[in-house]
Amino acid sequence: MSVIPSLGSVILPGDFIVFQCGEGVEVCQLKRSLSSLLVEVVVWIEAVDAPPLCSRTYDNLVRSKVKELVVGTQTRINSNDIIDIAFVFSPDALEQYWPDVAGMKRVYFTRVHGHVPFSPIIVDSYPSRIWFSLICIKNLVRKILSRKQQYQICKGSCSTIFSLEAWMYLCLHFTPIRFQKRQTRIFQCSHLSLQSKSSIRELSMIRLMSPESMNVARDIFGNTFAIGTRNHPPHKDMPRKVLEAGHVMNVVNVFDYIGEPMSKELIHFQRIDLLYEQVMRILTIRVKYSACNAEDAIVSRILGFALAVPQNTIVHNRPQRVRKKIPVDTTFVFNDKYYMVNMSDGLVVSALCVDDGDEIRLTNDELWDIILGL
Repeated sequence: MSVIPSLGSVILPGDFIVFQCGEGVEVCQLKRSLSSLLVEVVVWIEAVDAPPLCSRTYDNLVRSKVKELVVGTQTRINSNDIIDIAFVFSPDALEQYWPDVAGMKRVYFTRVHGHVPFSPIIVDSYPSRIWFSLICIKNLVRKILSRKQQYQICKGSCSTIFSLEAWMYLCLHFTPIRFQKRQTRIFQCSHLSLQSKSSIRELSMIRLMSPESMNVARDIFGNTFAIGTRNHPPHKDMPRKVLEAGHVMNVVNVFDYIGEPMSKELIHFQRIDLLYEQVMRILTIRVKYSACNAEDAIVSRILGFALAVPQNTIVHNRPQRVRKKIPVDTTFVFNDKYYMVNMSDGLVVSALCVDDGDEIRLTNDELWDIILGL
Protein backbone atom coordinates (compact mmCIF):
# COMPACT_ATOMS: atom_id res chain seq x y z
CA MET A 1 0.00 0.00 0.00
CA SER A 2 1.35 3.41 -0.97
CA VAL A 3 0.01 6.92 -0.41
CA ILE A 4 0.29 9.00 -3.61
CA PRO A 5 0.51 12.76 -2.80
CA SER A 6 -0.52 13.93 -6.27
CA LEU A 7 -3.69 11.80 -6.20
CA GLY A 8 -4.45 12.21 -2.52
CA SER A 9 -5.31 8.54 -2.18
CA VAL A 10 -3.91 5.08 -1.51
CA ILE A 11 -2.75 2.81 -4.34
CA LEU A 12 -2.52 -0.93 -3.73
CA PRO A 13 -0.21 -3.51 -5.31
CA GLY A 14 -1.66 -4.57 -8.64
CA ASP A 15 -3.09 -1.15 -9.54
CA PHE A 16 -1.85 0.66 -12.65
CA ILE A 17 -0.38 4.15 -12.43
CA VAL A 18 1.20 6.73 -14.74
CA PHE A 19 4.48 8.39 -13.77
CA GLN A 20 6.58 11.15 -15.28
CA CYS A 21 9.68 9.85 -17.01
CA GLY A 22 11.74 12.70 -18.44
CA GLU A 23 9.59 14.55 -20.95
CA GLY A 24 7.21 11.62 -21.45
CA VAL A 25 5.07 9.36 -19.30
CA GLU A 26 5.15 5.62 -18.61
CA VAL A 27 2.48 3.17 -17.47
CA CYS A 28 3.48 0.83 -14.66
CA GLN A 29 1.92 -1.57 -12.18
CA LEU A 30 2.58 -1.10 -8.49
CA LYS A 31 4.36 -4.07 -6.95
CA ARG A 32 5.15 -2.95 -3.42
CA SER A 33 6.00 0.08 -1.32
CA LEU A 34 9.59 0.26 -0.07
CA SER A 35 9.31 3.50 1.92
CA SER A 36 7.16 6.61 2.19
CA LEU A 37 8.55 7.94 -1.12
CA LEU A 38 10.06 4.92 -2.89
CA VAL A 39 7.90 2.30 -4.62
CA GLU A 40 8.75 -0.75 -6.67
CA VAL A 41 6.87 -1.06 -9.97
CA VAL A 42 6.73 -3.12 -13.16
CA VAL A 43 6.85 -0.94 -16.27
CA TRP A 44 4.41 -1.86 -19.04
CA ILE A 45 5.55 -0.78 -22.50
CA GLU A 46 3.62 -0.32 -25.73
CA ALA A 47 3.55 -3.42 -27.93
CA VAL A 48 5.43 -2.83 -31.19
CA ASP A 49 5.51 -6.09 -33.14
CA ALA A 50 2.34 -7.67 -31.71
CA PRO A 51 0.00 -9.30 -34.26
CA PRO A 52 -3.19 -7.32 -34.90
CA LEU A 53 -6.47 -8.26 -33.26
CA CYS A 54 -9.13 -10.07 -35.26
CA SER A 55 -11.30 -7.33 -36.78
CA ARG A 56 -14.39 -9.55 -36.62
CA THR A 57 -14.08 -10.72 -33.01
CA TYR A 58 -12.89 -7.33 -31.68
CA ASP A 59 -14.57 -4.99 -34.12
CA ASN A 60 -15.22 -2.16 -31.63
CA LEU A 61 -11.78 -2.41 -30.04
CA VAL A 62 -10.03 -2.24 -33.42
CA ARG A 63 -12.09 0.81 -34.39
CA SER A 64 -11.31 2.50 -31.07
CA LYS A 65 -7.54 2.26 -31.72
CA VAL A 66 -6.70 1.50 -28.10
CA LYS A 67 -2.99 0.98 -27.44
CA GLU A 68 -1.75 -2.45 -26.41
CA LEU A 69 0.68 -2.90 -23.52
CA VAL A 70 3.04 -5.74 -22.64
CA VAL A 71 4.99 -6.47 -19.46
CA GLY A 72 8.36 -4.74 -19.30
CA THR A 73 11.11 -4.43 -16.71
CA GLN A 74 10.98 -3.94 -12.96
CA THR A 75 12.25 -0.68 -11.47
CA ARG A 76 11.92 1.75 -8.55
CA ILE A 77 10.40 5.22 -8.78
CA ASN A 78 9.63 8.15 -6.50
CA SER A 79 5.96 8.38 -5.54
CA ASN A 80 6.09 12.14 -6.18
CA ASP A 81 6.58 11.36 -9.90
CA ILE A 82 3.22 9.58 -10.11
CA ILE A 83 0.78 11.89 -11.90
CA ASP A 84 -2.28 9.76 -12.71
CA ILE A 85 -3.83 6.29 -12.74
CA ALA A 86 -4.26 4.02 -15.75
CA PHE A 87 -6.87 1.44 -16.75
CA VAL A 88 -5.57 -1.71 -18.43
CA PHE A 89 -8.19 -4.27 -19.48
CA SER A 90 -8.32 -7.48 -21.44
CA PRO A 91 -9.64 -7.26 -25.04
CA ASP A 92 -12.75 -9.26 -24.12
CA ALA A 93 -13.66 -6.87 -21.31
CA LEU A 94 -13.44 -3.80 -23.55
CA GLU A 95 -15.30 -5.47 -26.41
CA GLN A 96 -18.17 -6.79 -24.30
CA TYR A 97 -18.66 -4.19 -21.56
CA TRP A 98 -17.07 -0.88 -22.62
CA PRO A 99 -16.91 -0.73 -26.44
CA ASP A 100 -16.97 3.09 -26.54
CA VAL A 101 -13.47 3.91 -25.24
CA ALA A 102 -12.04 5.63 -28.33
CA GLY A 103 -10.02 8.68 -27.29
CA MET A 104 -9.82 7.82 -23.57
CA LYS A 105 -6.23 8.75 -22.86
CA ARG A 106 -5.56 6.40 -19.91
CA VAL A 107 -7.25 3.27 -21.26
CA TYR A 108 -5.14 0.39 -22.62
CA PHE A 109 -5.52 -3.32 -23.27
CA THR A 110 -3.24 -6.32 -22.87
CA ARG A 111 -3.35 -9.91 -24.04
CA VAL A 112 -1.62 -11.26 -20.93
CA HIS A 113 -3.47 -14.43 -19.92
CA GLY A 114 -5.48 -14.10 -16.71
CA HIS A 115 -4.98 -10.33 -16.53
CA VAL A 116 -6.72 -8.58 -13.60
CA PRO A 117 -7.34 -4.86 -14.28
CA PHE A 118 -7.42 -3.74 -10.63
CA SER A 119 -5.75 -4.75 -7.39
CA PRO A 120 -7.02 -8.13 -6.13
CA ILE A 121 -6.16 -7.33 -2.50
CA ILE A 122 -9.53 -5.68 -1.75
CA VAL A 123 -12.90 -5.79 -3.46
CA ASP A 124 -12.80 -2.25 -4.88
CA SER A 125 -9.49 -0.37 -5.16
CA TYR A 126 -9.05 3.34 -5.89
CA PRO A 127 -8.63 3.01 -9.71
CA SER A 128 -11.66 0.71 -9.80
CA ARG A 129 -13.84 3.25 -7.98
CA ILE A 130 -12.64 6.07 -10.23
CA TRP A 131 -13.27 4.03 -13.39
CA PHE A 132 -16.89 3.26 -12.56
CA SER A 133 -17.49 6.87 -11.48
CA LEU A 134 -16.25 8.10 -14.87
CA ILE A 135 -18.45 5.54 -16.64
CA CYS A 136 -21.41 6.77 -14.57
CA ILE A 137 -20.92 10.39 -15.74
CA LYS A 138 -20.42 9.27 -19.33
CA ASN A 139 -23.61 7.19 -19.34
CA LEU A 140 -25.70 9.95 -17.74
CA VAL A 141 -24.54 12.56 -20.28
CA ARG A 142 -25.24 10.11 -23.11
CA LYS A 143 -28.73 9.45 -21.71
CA ILE A 144 -29.53 13.19 -21.73
CA LEU A 145 -28.20 13.62 -25.28
CA SER A 146 -29.89 10.48 -26.68
CA ARG A 147 -33.54 11.31 -26.21
CA LYS A 148 -35.61 10.06 -29.12
CA GLN A 149 -38.30 12.76 -29.41
CA GLN A 150 -38.43 14.53 -32.74
CA TYR A 151 -39.35 17.81 -31.03
CA GLN A 152 -37.43 18.36 -27.81
CA ILE A 153 -36.07 21.17 -25.68
CA CYS A 154 -32.31 21.14 -26.17
CA LYS A 155 -31.39 20.92 -22.52
CA GLY A 156 -31.61 18.38 -19.71
CA SER A 157 -30.34 17.55 -16.26
CA CYS A 158 -30.06 14.65 -13.82
CA SER A 159 -28.61 13.92 -10.38
CA THR A 160 -26.82 10.95 -8.84
CA ILE A 161 -24.89 9.95 -5.73
CA PHE A 162 -21.20 10.61 -6.37
CA SER A 163 -18.21 9.92 -4.14
CA LEU A 164 -15.97 12.72 -2.90
CA GLU A 165 -12.76 10.99 -4.05
CA ALA A 166 -14.11 10.73 -7.61
CA TRP A 167 -14.95 14.46 -7.53
CA MET A 168 -11.45 15.25 -6.28
CA TYR A 169 -10.04 13.20 -9.16
CA LEU A 170 -11.97 15.39 -11.63
CA CYS A 171 -10.68 18.48 -9.84
CA LEU A 172 -7.13 17.35 -10.64
CA HIS A 173 -7.91 17.84 -14.35
CA PHE A 174 -10.30 20.81 -14.19
CA THR A 175 -10.49 24.01 -12.16
CA PRO A 176 -13.72 23.99 -10.15
CA ILE A 177 -15.74 27.08 -9.28
CA ARG A 178 -16.90 27.24 -5.66
CA PHE A 179 -19.99 29.22 -4.66
CA GLN A 180 -22.91 29.30 -2.23
CA LYS A 181 -26.60 29.02 -2.98
CA ARG A 182 -29.60 29.42 -0.72
CA GLN A 183 -32.30 26.79 -1.23
CA THR A 184 -35.48 25.71 0.54
CA ARG A 185 -35.87 21.98 0.99
CA ILE A 186 -38.67 19.77 2.29
CA PHE A 187 -37.64 17.32 5.01
CA GLN A 188 -39.60 14.37 6.36
CA CYS A 189 -38.93 13.95 10.08
CA SER A 190 -38.86 10.69 12.04
CA HIS A 191 -42.42 11.14 13.37
CA LEU A 192 -43.80 11.51 9.80
CA SER A 193 -44.09 15.27 9.80
CA LEU A 194 -42.98 17.53 6.95
CA GLN A 195 -40.85 20.60 7.37
CA SER A 196 -39.62 23.25 4.93
CA LYS A 197 -36.21 24.57 5.83
CA SER A 198 -34.04 27.11 4.05
CA SER A 199 -30.28 26.61 4.13
CA ILE A 200 -27.12 27.69 2.32
CA ARG A 201 -25.57 25.03 0.10
CA GLU A 202 -21.84 24.85 -0.53
CA LEU A 203 -21.36 23.85 -4.18
CA SER A 204 -18.47 23.23 -6.54
CA MET A 205 -18.95 23.41 -10.29
CA ILE A 206 -16.92 22.26 -13.27
CA ARG A 207 -18.13 24.04 -16.40
CA LEU A 208 -17.26 22.61 -19.82
CA MET A 209 -17.95 25.41 -22.28
CA SER A 210 -14.65 26.05 -24.08
CA PRO A 211 -12.76 23.98 -26.66
CA GLU A 212 -9.88 23.57 -24.21
CA SER A 213 -12.03 22.20 -21.37
CA MET A 214 -14.00 19.95 -23.74
CA ASN A 215 -10.77 18.52 -25.18
CA VAL A 216 -9.63 17.62 -21.65
CA ALA A 217 -13.03 16.05 -20.98
CA ARG A 218 -12.77 13.93 -24.12
CA ASP A 219 -9.32 12.75 -23.02
CA ILE A 220 -11.02 11.44 -19.88
CA PHE A 221 -14.43 10.30 -21.17
CA GLY A 222 -13.72 9.56 -24.85
CA ASN A 223 -14.35 11.10 -28.28
CA THR A 224 -18.12 10.59 -28.20
CA PHE A 225 -18.54 12.55 -24.96
CA ALA A 226 -21.11 15.38 -25.38
CA ILE A 227 -22.61 13.89 -28.54
CA GLY A 228 -25.75 11.76 -28.86
CA THR A 229 -28.18 10.51 -31.47
CA ARG A 230 -31.97 10.51 -31.74
CA ASN A 231 -31.97 7.19 -33.64
CA HIS A 232 -33.59 4.14 -32.12
CA PRO A 233 -31.20 1.19 -31.65
CA PRO A 234 -31.60 -1.91 -33.84
CA HIS A 235 -33.54 -4.89 -32.59
CA LYS A 236 -31.81 -7.85 -30.97
CA ASP A 237 -29.48 -9.82 -33.29
CA MET A 238 -29.92 -7.20 -36.04
CA PRO A 239 -26.88 -5.51 -37.63
CA ARG A 240 -25.72 -2.17 -36.32
CA LYS A 241 -27.22 1.04 -37.69
CA VAL A 242 -24.89 3.43 -39.48
CA LEU A 243 -25.65 7.14 -39.21
CA GLU A 244 -26.41 8.54 -42.64
CA ALA A 245 -27.27 11.88 -44.19
CA GLY A 246 -30.30 13.48 -42.59
CA HIS A 247 -30.05 11.69 -39.22
CA VAL A 248 -30.36 14.17 -36.36
CA MET A 249 -27.61 14.39 -33.72
CA ASN A 250 -27.59 16.17 -30.37
CA VAL A 251 -24.25 17.93 -29.91
CA VAL A 252 -22.75 20.24 -27.30
CA ASN A 253 -21.04 22.59 -29.74
CA VAL A 254 -18.48 24.69 -27.85
CA PHE A 255 -16.52 25.61 -30.97
CA ASP A 256 -19.04 28.05 -32.48
CA TYR A 257 -19.43 30.61 -29.68
CA ILE A 258 -22.99 31.71 -28.93
CA GLY A 259 -23.25 33.86 -25.82
CA GLU A 260 -26.05 33.76 -23.26
CA PRO A 261 -26.37 36.97 -21.19
CA MET A 262 -26.10 36.39 -17.44
CA SER A 263 -26.05 38.79 -14.50
CA LYS A 264 -22.29 39.47 -14.56
CA GLU A 265 -20.79 37.67 -17.53
CA LEU A 266 -21.52 36.21 -20.95
CA ILE A 267 -21.81 32.42 -20.70
CA HIS A 268 -21.62 30.02 -23.64
CA PHE A 269 -25.15 28.85 -24.44
CA GLN A 270 -24.07 25.25 -25.12
CA ARG A 271 -22.22 23.66 -22.22
CA ILE A 272 -22.04 20.90 -19.64
CA ASP A 273 -22.15 21.85 -15.96
CA LEU A 274 -21.10 19.40 -13.25
CA LEU A 275 -22.36 20.66 -9.87
CA TYR A 276 -21.27 18.83 -6.74
CA GLU A 277 -22.63 19.22 -3.22
CA GLN A 278 -20.01 17.79 -0.90
CA VAL A 279 -22.22 17.53 2.21
CA MET A 280 -24.90 15.43 0.48
CA ARG A 281 -22.50 13.74 -2.00
CA ILE A 282 -24.85 14.63 -4.88
CA LEU A 283 -23.64 15.34 -8.42
CA THR A 284 -25.99 17.26 -10.73
CA ILE A 285 -25.29 17.22 -14.47
CA ARG A 286 -26.79 19.99 -16.61
CA VAL A 287 -26.44 19.87 -20.39
CA LYS A 288 -27.40 22.46 -23.00
CA TYR A 289 -26.97 21.36 -26.60
CA SER A 290 -28.14 21.86 -30.17
CA ALA A 291 -29.39 19.62 -32.96
CA CYS A 292 -27.55 19.06 -36.23
CA ASN A 293 -27.38 16.54 -39.05
CA ALA A 294 -24.97 13.62 -38.96
CA GLU A 295 -23.17 14.90 -42.07
CA ASP A 296 -22.48 18.38 -40.62
CA ALA A 297 -18.88 19.51 -40.20
CA ILE A 298 -19.16 19.86 -36.41
CA VAL A 299 -19.82 16.10 -36.03
CA SER A 300 -16.73 15.28 -38.10
CA ARG A 301 -14.69 17.77 -36.09
CA ILE A 302 -15.72 16.26 -32.75
CA LEU A 303 -15.15 12.65 -33.80
CA GLY A 304 -11.80 13.50 -35.40
CA PHE A 305 -12.69 12.63 -38.98
CA ALA A 306 -10.16 13.90 -41.50
CA LEU A 307 -12.75 15.57 -43.72
CA ALA A 308 -16.33 16.56 -43.16
CA VAL A 309 -18.87 15.06 -45.57
CA PRO A 310 -19.95 17.80 -47.99
CA GLN A 311 -23.59 18.70 -48.33
CA ASN A 312 -25.66 17.30 -51.22
CA THR A 313 -23.52 14.20 -51.54
CA ILE A 314 -24.30 10.52 -51.32
CA VAL A 315 -23.48 8.94 -47.96
CA HIS A 316 -23.61 5.14 -47.71
CA ASN A 317 -25.35 5.04 -51.11
CA ARG A 318 -28.25 7.09 -49.81
CA PRO A 319 -28.99 10.62 -51.19
CA GLN A 320 -29.49 13.51 -48.82
CA ARG A 321 -33.10 13.96 -47.73
CA VAL A 322 -35.06 16.64 -49.65
CA ARG A 323 -37.39 18.71 -47.50
CA LYS A 324 -41.00 19.01 -48.55
CA LYS A 325 -42.83 22.20 -49.36
CA ILE A 326 -44.26 24.02 -46.34
CA PRO A 327 -48.07 23.98 -46.69
CA VAL A 328 -50.15 27.16 -46.42
CA ASP A 329 -51.77 27.87 -43.01
CA THR A 330 -48.83 26.28 -41.18
CA THR A 331 -48.35 28.01 -37.82
CA PHE A 332 -45.06 28.51 -35.96
CA VAL A 333 -43.39 30.70 -33.33
CA PHE A 334 -40.50 32.97 -34.34
CA ASN A 335 -38.90 35.65 -32.13
CA ASP A 336 -41.67 35.15 -29.54
CA LYS A 337 -44.36 35.91 -32.14
CA TYR A 338 -47.07 33.64 -33.54
CA TYR A 339 -47.02 33.42 -37.38
CA MET A 340 -49.17 31.74 -40.03
CA VAL A 341 -47.95 30.87 -43.54
CA ASN A 342 -49.96 32.62 -46.26
CA MET A 343 -47.76 31.85 -49.31
CA SER A 344 -45.38 28.99 -50.10
CA ASP A 345 -43.87 27.94 -53.44
CA GLY A 346 -41.38 25.37 -52.18
CA LEU A 347 -38.46 27.83 -52.18
CA VAL A 348 -39.66 31.00 -50.41
CA VAL A 349 -42.25 31.17 -47.63
CA SER A 350 -44.22 34.26 -46.59
CA ALA A 351 -45.92 34.40 -43.19
CA LEU A 352 -48.04 36.96 -41.31
CA CYS A 353 -47.94 37.63 -37.59
CA VAL A 354 -51.31 36.83 -36.03
CA ASP A 355 -50.98 39.64 -33.45
CA ASP A 356 -49.74 42.69 -35.38
CA GLY A 357 -49.84 41.60 -39.04
CA ASP A 358 -46.08 41.83 -39.49
CA GLU A 359 -44.89 39.93 -42.60
CA ILE A 360 -41.67 37.94 -42.84
CA ARG A 361 -40.09 36.00 -45.68
CA LEU A 362 -37.96 32.89 -45.15
CA THR A 363 -36.62 30.15 -47.33
CA ASN A 364 -38.30 26.76 -47.17
CA ASP A 365 -35.25 25.23 -45.44
CA GLU A 366 -34.99 28.06 -42.89
CA LEU A 367 -38.60 27.57 -41.84
CA TRP A 368 -38.08 23.81 -41.52
CA ASP A 369 -35.12 24.51 -39.21
CA ILE A 370 -37.33 26.76 -37.05
CA ILE A 371 -40.11 24.17 -36.87
CA LEU A 372 -37.71 21.31 -36.04
CA GLY A 373 -35.77 23.44 -33.53
CA LEU A 374 -32.45 23.16 -35.42
